[in-house]
Amino acid sequence: MNLAAIVDYSTTKLGITDLAARAAAAKFADGRWAMIWNHAIWRQSRVSAVVSAPAGQQEVVMPPEIDLVHAVRIGGVQMLEPTLDIDALWLDPAGVDQPGYTAMFSVIGKNPAGLTRIRLHRPPSTTATLLVLGKLPAPRLLLDTDAPLGVPGVDECLIAYVLGDLHQWVRQFSKAQAFFTEANALLLKSVEQETHQNAETRRIIPTAQQLDGEDWGTTGGKW
Repeated sequence: MNLAAIVDYSTTKLGITDLAARAAAAKFADGRWAMIWNHAIWRQSRVSAVVSAPAGQQEVVMPPEIDLVHAVRIGGVQMLEPTLDIDALWLDPAGVDQPGYTAMFSVIGKNPAGLTRIRLHRPPSTTATLLVLGKLPAPRLLLDTDAPLGVPGVDECLIAYVLGDLHQWVRQFSKAQAFFTEANALLLKSVEQETHQNAETRRIIPTAQQLDGEDWGTTGGKW
């Protein structure tokens, strides 16, 4: 269903179809779709990008299509370990500002332009290429023809949320809660369909990492 169909259905179900109700329904649909999108790592939301990491530069800005960072491979061969800044500082204090063998990365939020950033530990001694697997920003439902594609069962779930918001909008709180309960159940079902009914093989991939504070800056790290 596209935005126009969602608005038509939900306002007709509510019994109020004037312009104010339609505008409210469209606004609720856009916001609830973003909430659903951000709720899980849907297959439709995954994206990869190739990003250049300049020599000696620790902070790397992601392209606009990477809203969240899930995994990073450097040089096409080595997976980087995701970690917190404070953990990286404990493991390799000199790596805060000294280039060398890059083994870890931390997500450090967004810059003033709204672009996601990561910090490499250590920054590469030569320009490197990063292969980044991440999540797309939430698509917007702004035009009548925009549709929430790619999430199993999303139409029913989204309509239930919008009907709950509309009933709150007209101060029918008990009815709103019933729709929210239905919507939450449908969202859980969507996650179950996404994770259990699609073909996939899950593996546990062990890694071994050795960080030597004395040798790290001179030898480029050891494995």
